[in-house]
Amino acid sequence: MQIPWALILGFAGAVCLWIGSHLLGAHLRGLGARKRGRRAIAAEARGADLLRRAGYRVVDHQVPLRWEIALDRNRVGVDLRADYVVRKRGRLYVAEVKSGRLAPRIDNARTRRQLLEYAIAFGTDGALLVDAEAGRVHRVVFPLRRAGLRGAWLAIAIVAGFLLAAVLVLGTRG
Repeated sequence: MQIPWALILGFAGAVCLWIGSHLLGAHLRGLGARKRGRRAIAAEARGADLLRRAGYRVVDHQVPLRWEIALDRNRVGVDLRADYVVRKRGRLYVAEVKSGRLAPRIDNARTRRQLLEYAIAFGTDGALLVDAEAGRVHRVVFPLRRAGLRGAWLAIAIVAGFLLAAVLVLGTRG
C-alpha cells in the first residue's frame, strides 16, 4: 500500500504550520515583554520625578530586602525589591511605581497585596502608589486592626487608674 503524496505533503505542511505558529507566538510574546519592560523602566524614572515634585525625598531606589516569614516552625526567606523608599515630614514610605491600565489601580489585587506586603516588610510609616502615566502619587493607608493593642492600653489605663486612686486614698489617711 502506497501513501499518497498529497497526504504526506499535507501532514508536513501541518507540522510546519504548528512549529511556525509556536515560534511566531514566542517571538510576539518576547516583543510584548520587551515593550512592557521599556514602559516600566520609563515609568520608574518618571516616578522619581513625581515623588520629588510631591515633596518626597528619595532615600533609596530598587531597595532589596530579605524578609523572613515563619511557616509553622520553619523560617522561610523571601526576596523583595521596592522601587523607592522615600521620606517626607519625618515619615518613611515605600513607593511602588506602576504603569499600564490595571497595575496603577488600588482595586488591582496584585498591586494592593504588594503594597501591603511591602509596607509591613519594610517597616515604613505607609505606602505610596505612583501612577507614572497619570502623573499621580497616591498615599495608601491600610486600616490594620489592633484590637489586642487597644485592649492592652485600656487594661493599662484601668490598672493605672486604680493605682492612682489607691495612692490618693492612702495618702489622705496618713
